[in-house]
Amino acid sequence: MIVENQKQVTEAVLSELQRIQDPRKREIISAPVRHLHDFAREVKLTEDEFRQACAFIAELGKRTNETH
Repeated sequence: MIVENQKQVTEAVLSELQRIQDPRKREIISAPVRHLHDFAREVKLTEDEFRQACAFIAELGKRTNETH
């Protein structure tokens, strides 16, 4: 699929998620994709802001342990 606009990015990702065999897992993973893509469009998230958010989430993951 050649992506020509922002909305098609979401469609392309959701299309790829169709390869997930388990329908419930596909539903659960598809929901945050749709919501996060809508959020990014709504706030006009820049590439730099996206990278900063990813770094923040990665840092949170590093701080996760058995108790939290």
